Amino acid sequence: MLRSRVQRALVESPLVPAFGMDVAVEKGTVILTGRVGTLEQLQQALLCVLSLPEAAEVVSRLTVEPDDGSGITKGEGTAK
Repeated sequence: MLRSRVQRALVESPLVPAFGMDVAVEKGTVILTGRVGTLEQLQQALLCVLSLPEAAEVVSRLTVEPDDGSGITKGEGTAK
């Protein structure tokens, strides 16, 4: 299943904070929603998905919210 392959690719990438993302798939289009801390993390997430041949298209609904130094992005609440 494409959704599980996308999730695995994101989790395995050391440059992507996959815990802050949700993945949906509609007719081969991968939709990423959630937050990342930097533009580079957003770009890396897109590259991870685009490296999968089954992903026909990627839609990013990710927002960039810088890390406040505690390991969480602003607006995420308190650290767990």
